Amino acid sequence: MKSSSLKLASAFAAAIAFCACSDDNVSNPQNDSPAKSYGDGYRITIPAKIDEASGLFYQNTYSCFYHPSADIHVGTFAWEQDTLFEDNINSIKVEGDSLWIGPNPSDYDPEDYYYRYEDLAISNNHDGIYGTWKKTGCKRDIATKEIECGPYINNLSGIAVDMIITKDSSTTIYKIDSTALDDSFKSINTGHFINYVKYDMGSLTKDSLVAAGAIQVESNIIKLNTQTFTLSDASHFDDTGMNYVNIYTSNGKSCTLEESMGFISKEQCLAGDEELLLSGRDHSDEKWLYEEGPINGFSYDNRPEFKNCMHSLLTQETIEFLNANAEYDEN
Repeated sequence: MKSSSLKLASAFAAAIAFCACSDDNVSNPQNDSPAKSYGDGYRITIPAKIDEASGLFYQNTYSCFYHPSADIHVGTFAWEQDTLFEDNINSIKVEGDSLWIGPNPSDYDPEDYYYRYEDLAISNNHDGIYGTWKKTGCKRDIATKEIECGPYINNLSGIAVDMIITKDSSTTIYKIDSTALDDSFKSINTGHFINYVKYDMGSLTKDSLVAAGAIQVESNIIKLNTQTFTLSDASHFDDTGMNYVNIYTSNGKSCTLEESMGFISKEQCLAGDEELLLSGRDHSDEKWLYEEGPINGFSYDNRPEFKNCMHSLLTQETIEFLNANAEYDEN
């Protein structure tokens, strides 16, 4: 829900370049397993206070603000109180070892999907409200008390989220949960894979190739015609953000797809790295890219470079095969 996400699960989207290609002679990349270490997690701490009498959770939220100058390309960044979120208040209830986080009672609307539910967190290490809570994918209807559970926590799947509440702050820790990752994260997505390797090969789609038996997928291994690719995972959450890293290997060469996202900290804001700080904004229109206002999250990936790298992994036989199966617009 929007109001109980504690503003920490903003949607991020944009692109930036990494070096995606390597000649590492990786012939046997390790497969994922539940025992794999994914780092210590991505931690966010924000000022907060709780009115224990009313059960209201107040967030004193600050954001990184972009201020353009006459020349918008030389604007400045400042850490300021975000008045857009001055009413960012949640209800918070402790019932035994359960913590229910819901909307501000004044925002409750039984007809609104986002403002009629409260989210569940559980703990065996707490003193009333204060302590460490593990968020779940469960929520309940405030009116009916009906509970439903799903794979998404803070709008993300395949993660574990801990929340530490003190008298003056709230800390959220995101970790990758390898035992709960969905299939699209653990295994090759055939449609995405074809988009990665087809380059400029017309309207080549997975459906015709699958129908012809030209693609065989088993977990993290895919065979395209006669060429085999292996997917391994080096994702990690740390103080740089939530970093999703997939490595595709074929014939001893590899290409790495990197995607990173996170919340902009005060330190990052004051450092003023425009490439990072504006990475989460829409880059399709310069007017909106450099618009004055808060920027709460960063997000970047290396998809263009990665796609070029993936095309370079293809053998000549595979290229000829794909071209033979592609359809081109005669116009």
